[in-house]
Amino acid sequence: MPPNIPRLIVEVCQQRWFGGRRGIVLEPVPDTRSIGFTNTITSVRIFKGPGYGPGANVKAIFYEDVNYKGNRLVLGPGYYHNLHQLAYNFDNRISSINFASESYVDGPEWGSVPLILDLFDQPNYKGVRTTVNRDEPQMTARVSNTVRSMRLYKGPNCPPIGARVQLFSRPFYEGEPHPIQLTRQDSLIEIPDMRLLPQTMPEVIGSIKIEGWTSSSVFSQVVYQDEFDSATLRAGWEWHDPRELNAWQERQGFLILTVEKNQDLWHGANYDAPRVLRSETGDFAIETRLQVSGETNPHGGLIVWFDQDHFVRLEKTSPEHYFAGDVRFEQHTARRDEPLIGRGIDLENATQLYLRIERVGNLFHGYASASGVDWVSCGTAYVEMGNPVRVGMHALCPGNMKTTVTRFDYFKVMKKPEETLTLSRAMTTNRAQERSRRVETIRRLT
Repeated sequence: MPPNIPRLIVEVCQQRWFGGRRGIVLEPVPDTRSIGFTNTITSVRIFKGPGYGPGANVKAIFYEDVNYKGNRLVLGPGYYHNLHQLAYNFDNRISSINFASESYVDGPEWGSVPLILDLFDQPNYKGVRTTVNRDEPQMTARVSNTVRSMRLYKGPNCPPIGARVQLFSRPFYEGEPHPIQLTRQDSLIEIPDMRLLPQTMPEVIGSIKIEGWTSSSVFSQVVYQDEFDSATLRAGWEWHDPRELNAWQERQGFLILTVEKNQDLWHGANYDAPRVLRSETGDFAIETRLQVSGETNPHGGLIVWFDQDHFVRLEKTSPEHYFAGDVRFEQHTARRDEPLIGRGIDLENATQLYLRIERVGNLFHGYASASGVDWVSCGTAYVEMGNPVRVGMHALCPGNMKTTVTRFDYFKVMKKPEETLTLSRAMTTNRAQERSRRVETIRRLT
């Protein structure tokens, strides 16, 4: 399988619960020292990649010794937060990684892969290799953030118009971006020495953003939609306003949330911001459109809420905020990790802004768009949430900013067509069974 169409995507982590330095593995690694791990892999996440087709049945095999020798541990797609707890003690003992076909197992999917970036800390593709195929807000969390040469592959989900990588010298996409464009004609870009580029590139990378994503097409069946065209909230919505200081109103097809200062949604500190929520289960996509003007000072967006220690939010920020109108994607958990997952840049001047969150298991993908057609990834969060969750819209006014007014044009929930068909069949079966019970009861009475 070519490296740009991986069947499995393995994320290896230095600490338990996927903490510490991280690395991505797409192909066999005979010696993990080549990717910067010397017997330091403690937890792993394994995803089905774009090449994981029917009958692939591939698993990752971790070996105690280099060159695929010694005791081994075979794992299918899933989350393994502590290898020490598995049958064989492989905690901090993995020296090589391979892939092989095994019996089918279920597991999480990685999602879209528009391109794959291999970074090397030495010229001519030598030294430690770091693979990136998703937005990375903190390159210091990877094994190496020094880049002296690189290879850029077109991924299986690359949009027809191509894609672009932006390198930042500072974390969280701060500072001047340094773009590298992958056109529709390109399948591979090789840069043996970054110093040969016409523009000056930072040698130490703080963060990386991949642009040109499109949201997943698997969630194509709309199962709920609200256009906010009545005077009251429709059945199923719940209005949460902890401080009872804020207001919502439906006017001319908009849901408007008005929020006063010092109201936020921040784990362990402030849960005062208002939100409008409804119950949802399983995998889904939620989407909304914000109408933006300089007069309203919007600051809000979509939220998936399980409890105060498990929620994600994707939002348009106020021009007064530190992010100056950009889109921000955050995860909030009991572990109190850095909440920022990703950022949608170059959308601060959009007069209408589409936001979308897709849930697949415990993975949450954030997207933003100025057109509703071409979407930009805002990152992927991993948050353990059960069922049901609450989904909907929120608005903030953090700090001493002036009052924010956020206008939502619509809200909809989408599912995979096969899931809605299964649900429809189940409902039909339940109704048939209920009718049979009623007929039998009538017969007994007569």
